[in-house]
Amino acid sequence: MFEALEFRTLHQRALRILSFTDTSDHAEPGEAEEAGALNALGGLEIVSLGYDLAAGQLADWLEAGLPADGDGGTRPLGVDVVGVLRPVEGDAVLVSLSDGSRAVVIDLTEILPEDEAVLARLLSDVERPKLVADAKGSWHALSARGLTLDGVVADPSLAGYLCRPEQRSYDVDTLTQRWLGIDLASVNENGARGDGGPGDSQSAFDLEALTSEAVPASHLASARRAAALLPLQAVLDEQMAARDVTGLFTDLEMPVAATLTVMENAGIAVDDAVLQARQTELDARVTHAAEGAYAAAGRELNLSSPKQLQAVLFDELKMPKTRKTKTGYTTDADALAGLYAKTSHPFLEHLLEHRDAIKLRQTVEGLRKAIQPDGRIHTTFQQTIAATGRLSSTDPNPAEHPGPSRGGDAHPRGLHRRRGL
Repeated sequence: MFEALEFRTLHQRALRILSFTDTSDHAEPGEAEEAGALNALGGLEIVSLGYDLAAGQLADWLEAGLPADGDGGTRPLGVDVVGVLRPVEGDAVLVSLSDGSRAVVIDLTEILPEDEAVLARLLSDVERPKLVADAKGSWHALSARGLTLDGVVADPSLAGYLCRPEQRSYDVDTLTQRWLGIDLASVNENGARGDGGPGDSQSAFDLEALTSEAVPASHLASARRAAALLPLQAVLDEQMAARDVTGLFTDLEMPVAATLTVMENAGIAVDDAVLQARQTELDARVTHAAEGAYAAAGRELNLSSPKQLQAVLFDELKMPKTRKTKTGYTTDADALAGLYAKTSHPFLEHLLEHRDAIKLRQTVEGLRKAIQPDGRIHTTFQQTIAATGRLSSTDPNPAEHPGPSRGGDAHPRGLHRRRGL
C-alpha cells in the first residue's frame, strides 16, 4: 500500500521492519544465500581513485583487481554511474566498477588523462559484459564526459520491471531491498561507522576516515551499488525464468532500450521561428475567441471559471443542465461539446474555440521551452513507468499534446520529420 501511494520513506521502513518479501510471487532467498550477499557487500574491498588508489594507477589495479578472465570465463562487471542521467543535459561525476568482491570508484571530475583512457577502453569494450541499472540514462551521462558505454548485457531496472510492473521505483536501492532483502542504506550507514561486521571493507575501517582525505561516503555507496548488481541480476534472472519473460527481456526490452538511447540522443529537429510565429497566431485566436464569447454572453467573464460559466450557461442563457456535481453542473470539455451539439449556441462555439486555442498554445509553449541548445527536443522515453507495458516519455511528453482540434490542428507546426533531421 505504501508503495502504491508513493510513501517512499514509510515503504522503506516497512520493508526493514517486516518480513522482507511478498511470498505470493517471490521465492525468498534462503538465510545462507541472503547472508552471503550481505557479507559480500559488507566485506567488499573498495578503492577510490585519487584517495587510497594513486592517480595514474588505474590500469595496474584493474589488471590485478578486476581481471577480465576468471575461472568461469569472462567476468561481468557491475557498473554504477552517479550524476544526471538524461539526454543532452546529462553528466556523470562518479563511476564505480565491481565484480562483486572488489570495487573501484572513479571521480570523473578529477580523473587524469591516462586513467580516463584506461576507463574509456573498458567501458566501450563490447567483449566485457556489464550490468548497469538504467543503462540508457547512464549512457547519456557518460557520453557527456566523452565516454562510450557498450557491452551492457543486462539492466536490472528493466528486469525488475518485468517481474513487478506495478512497482513505483526500480533504482538499485529499492531492487536490492525487495529481491535480496538487503537495505543498502543500512549497509552504508554501518560501514561508515565501522560496525558492519567482520566483513567490513578496509575503506570502512580506515582510521583515516576521520581526516579530510577520507573516501567520501558517496563513493562507498556507489561501489556497493555496483557490487549489488551481480547478485541482484542473478535473482532477477531466476524470477524472469519463473515468469517466462526471459525472452521478453533479452529479445525486446534490452534491444528497445538501446534503440531508445539513440533516439533520445538524436532528438527531434525544431524550427523555433515557426513555433514562435505559431504562438503569436494562437495568442490572437485566444483573444478573438474570448471576445466572441463575451459578445454572445452579453458581458465579460472568466472563461476558465466553472462557477462563472455555470451562471452564464444555466442561469442567464437558460441552457439544458449538464451532469450534476458537488458544486453545481459540470462544465468539462465533453459536457460542453455535447451541449453545443444540442443548442449550437454561439457562446459555446466561441468557448470551445477558446479552450482549443489555449491547449494548442500551451503545447507550443512547452515545445519551445524544451528546445535544447542544439536546436532539438530530446524527450526521455520511459520503459518502466506504465504497468501495462506501454512506452511513455517525459520532458516533454508527446502523449499529453492535444489531438486534432475543432479548427483542424492535429499538431503544432515546426517539428521536422524529413531525412537528416
